[in-house]
Amino acid sequence: MGDFTILSTKNVDLTRFNTKPAEKSQPVIGIDKKIIIFTVRTGYPSFEEAADRAIEQGKTHGMALTNAVIYFDKWYIPYVYGEMQMEVKGNLVRVTD
Repeated sequence: MGDFTILSTKNVDLTRFNTKPAEKSQPVIGIDKKIIIFTVRTGYPSFEEAADRAIEQGKTHGMALTNAVIYFDKWYIPYVYGEMQMEVKGNLVRVTD
């Protein structure tokens, strides 16, 4: 759904923003999934919730993602079961001292 150089759902202090360590880090993934039972949806997946889950991974929470990519996936077996999912993947940027 989208490809972003820098992505954040948090308030970011740009004076402490350093993307150099993020370029070498492993990617993090945040997912927000909702199910469909028969024809009833349990809600809609949220891009913001998926991004928050990715940013909040690790021992110390990050504040943004670099090289972020957003995916949307959906599958459904009529009148039985289905899933809708938003996934955000990127490299975590942490606050520097």
